[in-house]
Amino acid sequence: MSSNSLPGACGQPAGPSPRNRPPGSLRFPLAPSKVDGDPAGYARLRGERPVCPVVLPGGQHAWLVTRYADARLVLSDARFSKAALTWPDSPRIHPARLPPGLLLTTDPPEHTVLREPLARRMTPKEMARHRPRVVAAAAEVLDRFTMGPPHG
Repeated sequence: MSSNSLPGACGQPAGPSPRNRPPGSLRFPLAPSKVDGDPAGYARLRGERPVCPVVLPGGQHAWLVTRYADARLVLSDARFSKAALTWPDSPRIHPARLPPGLLLTTDPPEHTVLREPLARRMTPKEMARHRPRVVAAAAEVLDRFTMGPPHG
């Protein structure tokens, strides 16, 4: 079965066609039953359309990058601004705008000023020191989650 035969798969159009939408755009977030959580679906996207046009819930157009090397390129290339995520007309998955001044919403040199103190503290040795406490906390949350809601 080709990816074009699956509704919502990479080859399928994403709903009604605005005139200026790139051909073959997908609705994003991707339908859980079609690709999300489906390793074969993501593998298909990586192989057939590693950079794929998408339409976000608000109707804005964006690009989905599915390969690690491409994602690293986008995240490290100065032509792609993280600060632009705070602009009023920036594409977003939900209506809330991201605040400026966060690691996720700054470009160098501001990003570097925020990142350097964290990078010094987030060494593999330092993270290993916190691992037992993080594993215990995660196990507790998972235990509560699998027990279901409290009775009463």
